Amino acid sequence: MEACHTRRDYDTVSCGKLDDLLASIALSNKEKIFARNRDILLKNRAILDQWVRETPETRYVKPTAGTTALVYYDKDIPSYDLCVRLIREKGVLMTPGLAFELEGAVRIGYAFDSKTLRTGLEKFKELLGEI
Repeated sequence: MEACHTRRDYDTVSCGKLDDLLASIALSNKEKIFARNRDILLKNRAILDQWVRETPETRYVKPTAGTTALVYYDKDIPSYDLCVRLIREKGVLMTPGLAFELEGAVRIGYAFDSKTLRTGLEKFKELLGEI
């Protein structure tokens, strides 16, 4: 037990040298990192916005900031059941609106590569068409 406590103190009291070095590099390049991330988010938010406009059984309030959106759907299926089917049948992971006490919606994240977002949205659309 003493060895565990000693190791815990070593691991949690301060970060390791490599962690510190990587954090220093990131901070010295923060403007480039922020610009890259901002570009990804703006591009993907536009993709999501176009998809919602072109998918009649969906609606949302377009986010003005952040990395996620709540998309409401017009189908008679609880959000949990929809998300379970979505992951099992289409391999797409979304959070059910039920987790936020907002039934009839799913939470979609869009802070990653655009190809994956487009693929996930198309698979979501496929499932909506099957319900």
